[in-house]
Amino acid sequence: MLIYRLETKRKPLSSTLVMLVLSTIPSGLLPDGKTFASGSDDQTIRIWDLSTGDCLKKLEAHTEETPNAEHHPFCVSPIHNLLISGTKSTIKIWEIETYTLLQTITGYMFPLYNLMLSRDESLLIAGAYKQIKIWDLLTGECRFTIEGHLSDVYSLAISLDNQKLVSGSDDKTIKIWDLKTGELIRTLVGHAECVYALGITPDNQYVVSGTLGYHKKEIIIWDLESGARLYTLTPRNGVYKIRPTNSGRIYFLEQICLEVLDFSSK
Repeated sequence: MLIYRLETKRKPLSSTLVMLVLSTIPSGLLPDGKTFASGSDDQTIRIWDLSTGDCLKKLEAHTEETPNAEHHPFCVSPIHNLLISGTKSTIKIWEIETYTLLQTITGYMFPLYNLMLSRDESLLIAGAYKQIKIWDLLTGECRFTIEGHLSDVYSLAISLDNQKLVSGSDDKTIKIWDLKTGELIRTLVGHAECVYALGITPDNQYVVSGTLGYHKKEIIIWDLESGARLYTLTPRNGVYKIRPTNSGRIYFLEQICLEVLDFSSK
């Protein structure tokens, strides 16, 4: 098993690595690959040109504060050409070409720590305090609410076959759910602190989880089917995002570097 680190502390990332880092974050990278959306507590969403850094568009998104960028309260639907943003009481869905507001989802009152789409982009999934909410993306109808965690749900991942939803929480556990029914399949226990980042390898064999490292920096690789803990790694810094790839490499976005694990060489 080989680990490569691409340091970013002393010099900026190259344009190629910038795109890699942004693609690691399931948030505001737009389908054209040239623009990016960000949210702020000034109640706006801004659209940025990645090559120039210019702000191209400002959306007056929410009447309350938008969650800060650390939680990435965005996801993008390339299939439907939509930008989705969330706050503690509303989710708004925008058409990307004209940035027209198409729909507002309400009916909940809790901070959203993440937003993501199912693999077929039919479902909108949000992690929040002790629960996961799942809506129909196009109708805004709440399909069901999943409960079981004892604290905030900070990370989510979906298997490539769109059958399993994996969630990581501040209660230090990972839970694997049936995405169609919301039923709990199993709970993975082993982290010493909040499970802040999650990923599933493209072959649907492994779950990769990471912590911010306030008490213990840790990356754990689990068997998705059995729940067995296979490997434990110690990163240099806290892990914010995880992105497994088809090549067998797994990318970890950390505080000052992008770390690459060559999992195929284990």
